[in-house]
Amino acid sequence: MGTVMATTEPIVAYQQGFLAEWNLRDDEVAFAQAYVANGLDGKKAYLAVKPGVTPGTAAKQACVWLKKNDELRRYIEFLKAQAAMRAEVTAAEFLEKTRRLYHQCSGDIPVKETVNDAEGDQVEVERKIFHPGGAGKAVEMLGRYAGVFVDKSEVAVESKEPVAYVIQPVAPAPKKPSSGE
Repeated sequence: MGTVMATTEPIVAYQQGFLAEWNLRDDEVAFAQAYVANGLDGKKAYLAVKPGVTPGTAAKQACVWLKKNDELRRYIEFLKAQAAMRAEVTAAEFLEKTRRLYHQCSGDIPVKETVNDAEGDQVEVERKIFHPGGAGKAVEMLGRYAGVFVDKSEVAVESKEPVAYVIQPVAPAPKKPSSGE
């Protein structure tokens, strides 16, 4: 599997033209760059740009920026494409390595390791391991890649009707008659 290598000079020149064309503010540019650098985590990106806000506010504002600003979303797509061009690992390689990691951590595939034998010499041995944390992380990475998980800050409910909850007390259980009555 090959890697995609490209020079960064045309990309930087295009990036500067892109920014001028779409008229993004400095904080929007910084947000987009932090968003891509933080694995598409809007809360972390917003906190990087506006560090004085609470995490809850950062998550909400990031969601608002991403939802309402088409130019910002296009710039983020451009940054993702730019990063993909510079990546040394292609998507296919990522998937293959992550699947292999899962199978190794699940004990399906033996792992080679170097150990000292009885005489103190280093020898390479193969053994199966079980590492549930590693297997779980590999499954999580595959799920994130496939878009299976939804970030809490991306969930929006639009309703014009207020939601009402009625809380009614539960009646106490009737008392058993005492033996003296």
